Amino acid sequence: MKNYNTIIAAVVAGVTLSAVTSQAAITLGFSSDAGSSINFVNGSGGPAGSAGGFSFSPTTLGSQFQVDGFQGTINPNSGSAFYYSGITTVGLIQTATVTGPLGTLTINDGTGHFVTGQIDWVQIRTDGSTIGGANAGASIDLTGLTYNGSNADLLALVANGIGIATMSFTFIPAETLTALSAGGFSTTYSGTLSSAVPEPTTIVAGALMLLPLGIGALRSLRKEQSPTV
Repeated sequence: MKNYNTIIAAVVAGVTLSAVTSQAAITLGFSSDAGSSINFVNGSGGPAGSAGGFSFSPTTLGSQFQVDGFQGTINPNSGSAFYYSGITTVGLIQTATVTGPLGTLTINDGTGHFVTGQIDWVQIRTDGSTIGGANAGASIDLTGLTYNGSNADLLALVANGIGIATMSFTFIPAETLTALSAGGFSTTYSGTLSSAVPEPTTIVAGALMLLPLGIGALRSLRKEQSPTV
């Protein structure tokens, strides 16, 4: 019986380990550098049907924002902007789906090491006031996060390889998403970068992978301990 209990405990420990290795979330705030802005353009440079687009400056050299004391950039993987389409209006709120392209997040820790990952802004909106933003629903929109340095906060950010980026911006006087889509609007911005814990189904899947090993071990043990006739 002791051996059976040992094997069962090992399986349970494996399930617990699966849960423990899903790191606790960390959230880092970022804000635009002096001279950097979010810039809105019309949809003419995007895919067919694009209502408008946005990008961050500078787009090639230098940083765009500061996060946890480090410099960062977010640039589209192709073209010059992130485009959106299908503006919908509910009351004073306007939203649109960001159709692409995907972008690359880069954070320079100042020691020659970098966080990199892919970003999908998901959705952009204006709220009928002076405030607008992207990914207001805080969906997982950062994937493939990696970091080759040793900063504890950045290691926590990339621990699970996925994360959540949100952004907000302000226009005074207020502007609608429809108006911004005409292009020519720029302003400062800020937001958060958060690590994300894998869905519970991921942990359950890990547990299910361990169970056959435990069952197999129990069967082998039964055969070894079965009395011979």
